Amino acid sequence: MSRETSDRALETEVLNFLGETLRAMAEWAAALDHHESARALTERTGDQSEQARALEGMAAARQGLGEDAEAQRLWYEALSIYLRLGLPEAEAVRANLSRGSR
Repeated sequence: MSRETSDRALETEVLNFLGETLRAMAEWAAALDHHESARALTERTGDQSEQARALEGMAAARQGLGEDAEAQRLWYEALSIYLRLGLPEAEAVRANLSRGSR
């Protein structure tokens, strides 16, 4: 059981990394698919930091697709998790939210 959980955690990290790579290539839809898959896995593994990372990636991909309102919603969801966990990634999400509200 622990091996399966460990494998799922690694799979989540890889999916988020691939999503980030695809975003860097402006492949928004493919990036969104990878981040959504990562988020779904976090619901099984309980990894909240990777869940927030997936939400942040989903937000960036949605913004790239021109879906700004959904991007904002997802960034707020990611920010809430980052703040609850006390992670420094919250600052980058805040910056995205402030840019989006101008």
